[in-house]
Amino acid sequence: VLASVLQVSKTYGTICALTTTVFHLGLVNPYYIALIYSEVLQCFQ
Repeated sequence: VLASVLQVSKTYGTICALTTTVFHLGLVNPYYIALIYSEVLQCFQ
């Protein structure tokens, strides 16, 4: 089944699974990678 899936789809799925796992384990705070427009526009962060 995985042989017929495009490499881009496999990579995207793997990244989604890894980030979800990392967040649930508490290794990374989702706030650190979220795009928060108020911080970007007002504080240039």
